[in-house]
Amino acid sequence: ALPQTIAAFHSLVGLAAMVTSIGSYWANPTFGASTGNVSAILGDFIGGVTLSGSIIAFGKLNGNLSSKALNLPAKNHLNLFCLLLFIGMMAYLFQTEDEHQGVR
Repeated sequence: ALPQTIAAFHSLVGLAAMVTSIGSYWANPTFGASTGNVSAILGDFIGGVTLSGSIIAFGKLNGNLSSKALNLPAKNHLNLFCLLLFIGMMAYLFQTEDEHQGVR
């Protein structure tokens, strides 16, 4: 059960990265593509990928999820759409002049 424990704790690392990034932006919201904004957005993205991947790894190692690969129809298109949506939301945050956008 050590691999499951490691996956579970690793999911907490991803959650901590997301919460820290959100808290960092919330504490000091600034306008535009500043270093703080870029690091907060990338921290959320990387933390989210880590969190979801670690939860899936835990489920597979624990036997709750099938180890068979998930083959969604047009999964590459779905992944591309989600990436473009993320980039679009990031660009919107950088271009909006309301520094409290997303904080209220």
